[in-house]
This record gives sequence, structure tokens and C-alpha cells, in this order.
Amino acid sequence: MPRELRFLDGRSTYAPTPLETARITRVVERYRGQLYKIFVDESFRSYFGFERPTGYLCYGAVGIPEKEYIYLKRSMAKIFSKYERYVTGDPDVRLSEFKFDRFKSLSPDERRDLARQIQRVLKAYGCFITAFYIRTQGAAMEHVRSDLVGQLTEIPEDYQSLYEKAVNELKENASEGFAQSETIASVLRIPLSGLSHFMAYFECPYQILCDPREAKEDKAVLAAIDAFFSGPMDAIAPTEARLYKGMDNTIASEDEVGLQLADLLTGEVRMFFELNPEFLTDQSSRTLVTSSSREEIEMWTTAMGIYHKYGSLSKIPQKLMEKLESFSGASCLPIYRPSFAAGLLSLYTDFGQPRHIELYEGNFFQQID
Repeated sequence: MPRELRFLDGRSTYAPTPLETARITRVVERYRGQLYKIFVDESFRSYFGFERPTGYLCYGAVGIPEKEYIYLKRSMAKIFSKYERYVTGDPDVRLSEFKFDRFKSLSPDERRDLARQIQRVLKAYGCFITAFYIRTQGAAMEHVRSDLVGQLTEIPEDYQSLYEKAVNELKENASEGFAQSETIASVLRIPLSGLSHFMAYFECPYQILCDPREAKEDKAVLAAIDAFFSGPMDAIAPTEARLYKGMDNTIASEDEVGLQLADLLTGEVRMFFELNPEFLTDQSSRTLVTSSSREEIEMWTTAMGIYHKYGSLSKIPQKLMEKLESFSGASCLPIYRPSFAAGLLSLYTDFGQPRHIELYEGNFFQQID
């Protein structure tokens, strides 16, 4: 369904949604109603202590039609042989799996070669990818924004005391089991909601698969994913929630190329934002986006039978679009751009705004606070 765009000068127009225009939509449409395996990986550094503003949590997932998985593995085996030769330089030395930490050490030409081959495999077998990134500062500021909804229209210019209060509350919650999962679920609601809406569009049931972990923080991330679908999503959108067929975290990554692909993707997304932090700051604002606020471009749509304001849009500067479109020798994210679910890359800005990067429309979409 088209979205309505309302402008500050009173004009309005209708435009297709990113899902309707994304290249990946035509690819996944071939598998309508069929089961998908969603392989998930997460990476974080100095995040759960909430003391280092540039600490991060990064999440990446690769969706593969179950019936195509065996054929994808065969195709990836050929690419892995080349990856192995690039990494070791010795045909007699064997590696156990794709790992981004090794992949990133290859030359730009080698990385581009492998990424292009992987992208062709993803397209050939109906696969999609989705990703999410947030820095510690963004998590704390999201907490500040949430507390101010209904009280103020913007974060005060001097927000240090509010920031410190948010950090203390997040640290307290992150030290407790169930509260820790809820804290993580609060920031993952955007990518998880996006995943569920994407799958629902194609009426595809799906199972999430994760690498087995031991750390308390890892377990909390996995618990947050499971709890999201059985709790908030089931209450708000039960039809979409029922497509979720549970989570399996019993299979090691060396035994599942899907998990290895998720590791590669997560690494690429992490590298992209570390090299291009402007995506976390550009056109982000202390002003809250609410049902009554007014922005240059507002998006209105129908959800669950209710027509309402969904957020605001702003154009991505050309210098930033070029970073999304062209491989520069660092992150291979631009090469994988055609496979992003609904043509979106999700994050929280450093001011705590929930944001989608519309990879083809060239917009920043700030969801309503």
C-alpha cells in the first residue's frame, strides 16, 4: 500500500514504500508461503557497561529458503575454496569456516571478488539480508527520548544529567536476567518488527538460528529475540507473530554456512558504521517526532486498520549516498545492497532516534518516538 507524504507547506503526495520498490521483493516473491531459515549473528563491544559512548551492538541476519539451503551450501563451497586460497596462500592448508576477522584482512580486490560471488548466490537462491546497528550513546539517548514523550517536545540542550540517569538505569537493568533481556528487546524492536513485517508480506513462516553462546550478554540477546515474538509482537500483530517458528541455538557456526554468512554480514555492517559514523548523526535531532510534531516531510500510513503518522523523512546527502552505492575498498556493504530486506538498513542515531536508511529511495526515515 502506498504511503502518503505530507509536506510542511501543505502539499501531499503518494509514493510506494521501500518494500514495494526493493529489488529483493521480486526475489523473495518466488518463495511466497514457504519456510525460511533466518541465520542471526550479533557483535558488540563495550556496550552493556553503557559507559563508553562509542560502544556498539550490531545485529545481522541472512534469510534462506529452507528448500534451497542444500543447493546454496554447494555453491558456497566453491566460493569457500577460493576464500581459503586467498587467506592461506597454501592449497594444503585448510580452514574450518568463513570468518569476517580473516575476510577483512584480504586485499580490496579479493574482498570485492568474493563479495560479488556471494551476492550472486544470495540472489540465485532467494535469500535476503537484514541488519541493525546502535552505539551506546544512542541506546542511552533512546531511553531519554522515551521518558520525555508526552512531557517535552525536545531533549533539553543541556541533557547531561538526563543522559547519566539513563545510563544508570540501563546498567542496572543490564545486570539482571529478565530486565537485561527487556533492555535489549527495547532496542531490537525495530529490526525484529521489520523482519516480521517482511516475512508477513510474503506469508512465509520462519525459524531463527543462532550460534550457541556462553556469555551472559549473548544469552540475553537471544532471549530478547524469543521474548519479543512471544510477547509484544503476539499482542500487537498475532498473525505475524504466528509465522515465527521458534529459535534454535544448538548448531555451531562451523557446521552451518548460513551462520557464517551472518557473521560476514555483521562484520561488514559494523565496519561500515565505524568508518562512516555520519549515518548516526547526520540530520538527527533533539526534537521528538510525535503525532503532533511537524517536520519537513511526514509519512502517514495505515497499520492494523488505523491511519496515522508513522514518522518523518529527510533526504540523504549525495556524499553519503555514494558511500552506500560504491565499494571503496573497505566495507563490502554496497555490494550486498540489492539483498537488503525491503531495501532498508536499520539503526539508532546517536540522539536515540530510531532510523531506517532507505537504500534506494535515498531517505533517512525517522520512526515516531
